[in-house]
Formats: sequence, C-alpha cells, structure tokens
Amino acid sequence: MTKVIIIGGVAGGSKTAAKLKHLKPDYDITIYTKEQYVSYSACGFPFYIGGSIRDLDKLIIRTIDEFEGKGIHVKNFHEVLQILPNKKKVLIKNLKEDTEFYEDYDKLVIATGAEPFIPKISGTDIEYVYTLRNMVDARNIKKRLLESENALIIGGNYIGVELMESFIKQSVTTTIVEANTHLMKFYDKDISKIIQENIKIIQPTYTNIITSDTVTTLKKADEKIEVFTKKGKHFYTDMVVIAAGVKPCVNLAKDAGIEIGKTGAIKVDNKMRTSIEDIWAVGDCVEKFNIVSGEWEYIPLGSTANKEGRVCALNIAGFEDEVFEGVLASSVVKYFDYSMSKTGLSEVRARAVGYDVVSVLLTTLDKSKYMPDVKSITIKLLADKKTRKVLGVQSVGFGDADKRVNVLTMALLKGSTIDEFVNTDITYAPAVSTSIDPILTAAHILIDKLSNWFYFSLGCPTNFTNNLITFGIWQTNE
Repeated sequence: MTKVIIIGGVAGGSKTAAKLKHLKPDYDITIYTKEQYVSYSACGFPFYIGGSIRDLDKLIIRTIDEFEGKGIHVKNFHEVLQILPNKKKVLIKNLKEDTEFYEDYDKLVIATGAEPFIPKISGTDIEYVYTLRNMVDARNIKKRLLESENALIIGGNYIGVELMESFIKQSVTTTIVEANTHLMKFYDKDISKIIQENIKIIQPTYTNIITSDTVTTLKKADEKIEVFTKKGKHFYTDMVVIAAGVKPCVNLAKDAGIEIGKTGAIKVDNKMRTSIEDIWAVGDCVEKFNIVSGEWEYIPLGSTANKEGRVCALNIAGFEDEVFEGVLASSVVKYFDYSMSKTGLSEVRARAVGYDVVSVLLTTLDKSKYMPDVKSITIKLLADKKTRKVLGVQSVGFGDADKRVNVLTMALLKGSTIDEFVNTDITYAPAVSTSIDPILTAAHILIDKLSNWFYFSLGCPTNFTNNLITFGIWQTNE
C-alpha cells in the first residue's frame, strides 16, 4: 500500500488529500498539522471579525471527522520537525504529549503555507498585538475588538484594507499605517491614489490613513498601546494588528536539501514536484510561474493553492500529463461597496520585465446610464507596443469592477493581442452593462493609441461618485 504523508492542511494540503483519496482509495494518506483545525477558509476571517459571519466554525471546510470518514487520517497538534529524504522518513512531535517519533512515507507533500511578515518594530511581542494566520488568531482579534474603541493596522494592502472595514463595522476608529505612498501597493500609483481617495470618503469618521511612514515602537501603557512612528507621530490605541504581508514557511524544506527558488519560496515544476524525488509541495510555501511576465514570483492565494493541490494529487496518482500552467496574479478585494480588482501585470511590473507599455485610463459607467443602480468604475488597460499583446488590467469602483477583470483573464492566458481581444462577444443588457462593455471601450481606445492616434479627456461631474467620466476624442497625428 502506498503511504502518503501531507505536512499541513488548510487549502493546498487538504485539497491534495481529498483529491488523491478520490483517485486512489487504497492509498494510506495522513495529514499532519500543528494546528487544531485542518481545513478552513482563512480568507473568511475578516468577515467573521467584522460580524458578517457570526460563527467562526462556519469557516471550517472539512472537520477531522469528515476526513476520517473518507479514509484520510488527520493528526492535529502534531508538528513535523524534520524530513529525512534519504531514509524516506519524517520526525514528528506530538505537541500534546511532548513526544517525538519517526514515520515512513512513500510520497510526501509539503503544504506548510506562509506566516506573517513582522517588520522591525520594537514591542511586537506585547499584549494586544496580533497577527492573523489561523482560527485562534481570528478569535482573539475579534474578542479584543469588541472591547476596543480604536485600533491600529500596520500594512495597507489586501488584508489591511479588509480588516479596516471589519473594524469600522464594529464602530472602532481605525488607523492604518502604510510605508508606501499609497494604500494597495500592488496597483499602479494612479490607481492606488484613486483607491485611497475613495476609501477616505466611505467612512471618514472612523478612518485615519497614514502613508509614507512606518511604526517603529509599540509600548504597553496600562490597557492601551503607545505607538511611535518614524516621522514622529505619537498616539495611543487599544489594539494592533500587523498585516504587513506574509513570507513562505520553507525552513523544513530547506533543511531537507530541497531547492528554494529566487523568491525565497520552494521551487517546484509544473507538476508540483520539488527538487527531491517523491516530494511535492503546494500552496503558499511555493513560488508560482507568472504566465504574463514569464518569471517565477511569490503570489500566495487560496484559490491557487486549491488548483495546485488538485494537480499534485493527479501526478502522485500517476496522471502525469496534468500540469499547473501558472498564474496571472488575479485578485479582488472589496471595501464596503468599493471593489478593487486586477489581473496580469501592473505598468511598473511590465516595464521591469522588459515590455514597452502603452496604457489607457478610463472612468465610465458600469451599465446603461438610465438604470437606477448605475455606478462608475475606472479601468486601466495595458498592452505591449511592439507585439500589441495584452499585459494586464486594473479595475476599481463602486460598480462591477471585477467583472471587467475576469473578462480579460482568458486573453492573458492565451497571450492574445489587443486586436484579438476587442472582438470578444460580451453579454449585454442595460441592467448589467453598456452596449459596448467598458472593458471593450478601453480596448478600442488602446488600439487607437497604439495606432498613433491620441485623445484627450473631458471631465464632467456625476452624482454617482466623486470621480469623473472620461470621454475619448481622437484624431490622427498627420
């Protein structure tokens, strides 16, 4: 009987186990995790903290009993201390009993995930300073939040912005400190500026945004935390959450001699195999191949981890034609009714990998102007000047912004040109779109720009948002 050990659960490890058991019911599969829970939706934590989800257990995808019922063994509160590839063994510690033992394997999957990145700040170990990684963290943050009047979030990207909404929903005045010039640094500055302006106006009473500054010191002051920043700001808060990003958990793999990629995450091929035979890796501990940039990058996402788990299981089961092609770095986040979404490369990233970028920025309506729920969205669409290949899109707004991003993903996956994409047959009805969808309008403008036409913008006030609707007016250079 083939014996498979999976280190870690959550998305990648749990998906690998479930799929592999379905393909090979006779395999002996065991998941080892040092946590209490094995399969849960970490992406749902902000919604629990904010009160949209009242019961944290609703985020459990599969219980241990459900895994066992399918014939998958789960050992929680068990930490794998060492991988011995030459002996095909792992050293495991039972955290409850404080004992250690060795276990043999035929196939091994590393799904150790990521851990919060902690900036160089004095005092991160004091009471009421948190990170958000697992179910216990989510519960502790929620408990303290309900006792608080104000809070500090260090880091202004995806998790930081989602947590700010969660805190404000609990009527907690929230300060967010971001080292970059604007929130959401993975967007180009012109888009991140729009994002930040809109975040400020949504809940101004509870919102305080500090950019281009860093927290240097946290000190306990009775039941408060005293905060000092590099630029001299000084204030008190009831709690702090560090949301400055994550880093891959690779020490176990590194100590076993498994190759680590240039990103600092585990290097794998398109079948999720590591550099050592019979050892695979999936999820937030591995680097990803970016289809558009053609480079390996670190892009940790739960959706990607699930896809990798499926491919990993298929290959372990012998379906070796199955490959994971890579990612487009697609993402979406909402702040109240405001959506932020992107796929492919930003302009900064595209130029860094050698593309000659041509872009268009368009603010328009998401559906026919006479519809009662019409809202504005802003789209930034990119293409390469020489090849006319579509490179990426960023879309934000109170309307259906992410819908336009999803439309572009297939074009990126297939390496389509902007001329091929503009003929996409997108659905239309007044309640869901304009007669020419906004993403196609942006594509037409970009084609004209690539064809040595130019346009200028006229702004007219609208009663939908504080933004402006942009109209393109074109003429040749001749």
